[in-house]
Amino acid sequence: MRPCTSKGIRVSKTVSIESELHAIRSICDGPESVRILLMSRLTVGHFASPTGVPLFDRVSGLARNGKAIPRVPLLRQDPTLTMDAQESLDGDVEACQTEDDATALVDQLEMFRKLRVIYNGSYDIVENIREPSVDTVEKALASMERIIIQARSGTDEIEMVTSGHGSNAKPVVDEVLKNKKLDRIRTGFRQFDSASGGFARKDLVLVAANTGGGKSVMAEQLGINAYLLQNRNVALVSFEMDEEELYARLLSNLTKLPFGKIYLRQLNAPQQIKAYNAWKDFNRHGEAAGCKFTIWCPTIDVTPAQIGAVLKPGRYDEVLIDYVGLVEAEQQAALWENLGEITKGFKGVARRNDCVCIVMAQLDEETKKIKYSKAMRHHSSYVWWWIYNEETEETGNIVVIQDKTRHCKKFNFPLLTNFDTMSFEDAKDRRPAGDVTSKEQAELERSRGASPKAIQELSTPEASAHEVASALMRAKLKDDSIALTEEDL
Repeated sequence: MRPCTSKGIRVSKTVSIESELHAIRSICDGPESVRILLMSRLTVGHFASPTGVPLFDRVSGLARNGKAIPRVPLLRQDPTLTMDAQESLDGDVEACQTEDDATALVDQLEMFRKLRVIYNGSYDIVENIREPSVDTVEKALASMERIIIQARSGTDEIEMVTSGHGSNAKPVVDEVLKNKKLDRIRTGFRQFDSASGGFARKDLVLVAANTGGGKSVMAEQLGINAYLLQNRNVALVSFEMDEEELYARLLSNLTKLPFGKIYLRQLNAPQQIKAYNAWKDFNRHGEAAGCKFTIWCPTIDVTPAQIGAVLKPGRYDEVLIDYVGLVEAEQQAALWENLGEITKGFKGVARRNDCVCIVMAQLDEETKKIKYSKAMRHHSSYVWWWIYNEETEETGNIVVIQDKTRHCKKFNFPLLTNFDTMSFEDAKDRRPAGDVTSKEQAELERSRGASPKAIQELSTPEASAHEVASALMRAKLKDDSIALTEEDL
């Protein structure tokens, strides 16, 4: 591309069609590590060519809707693309095969992005100088400051809210003063939700237990509750186990069939039918309510920023990380520094993705402290921990210690564990009359044509959050008219 000029300004090349197409091909055809790296670091601001922009818009749109990004030959046939965009994929450029090559490609596209910011901003400055006024110099300096911030920040958009001269704060003030209930993401645990209202978007929650204490069970339980009881989009990112084990735990939680029998493939035929129908109902719930429950078990090292970028298109309300000690740090340092930076990274994920981010951590049983927790605690809105020992194993009762809270007073609350069925629920789980969750769930089922008996069961004032979900599943399973003996169940 030839150097461009505009009203006396001469700049070097600001767009590289070749680099943009190289990035698209690598996103489609590269190894998983390359695809994750590129999707986590590239934005629409890195593309400016007539073919690169629609191609990136298409692949990022597919990712945002939870669909797989196609290989180049399939993308080449995409009817939503212009003919020019389709034909631009006919080249023989190979996809990046290593993370080093992908990083170099990102750096190259970032250089072009910065050049465009400088060029466009410089043009505005020149235009202001051409028509001098009393505040010409101040306007020019303000433009220069904006150019520097935009070029260095990695984004072309800077959002600031100002009162006074140049005020743009009114929409924010109007939103704050609305008598509108805050959007809180409930946990499904009555005592915590009643006192706090649940977690707020942009909260980072640190949850810890000793080894074998049920961190992974808690992560999945929180996700199940958010999905079933509040119709939330949930993403569970697990570095501890694979998809099959997590789904075995999920089915055990939903059906109350022993996890061991499911995981070891020891279910009899009626139990298999029950488990399969439970998943079908779990799946149908999301289809009817427009929400999703996603499990991702990365097979490569990924950082918080990469996790956030991969999940952002899915618009998740709740992101659960199991667990922090297995997440890759951006820059390697001492372990305590790594964990602090990783936690800070997930705080950024919660803010950028407008979600609650719940991170599992390891508790030292002797000191009753989260390992290397000082920096981790600093970045968290809430810190929960509990100890699981021989006594709690016998009774199933634990007490969750709230070490830090942001939106309510600190208080501890009891829960009941059952690791045979991979579940947590309220201890002495009785919900006050008139609770909104059970009413809302009953109304939802009424609208779907559930039987009066099922609705009555769901509407019972004493129904707990966990009982509501369980009753919902039982009612649906009964509708399938499956003959199950007591022994089978």
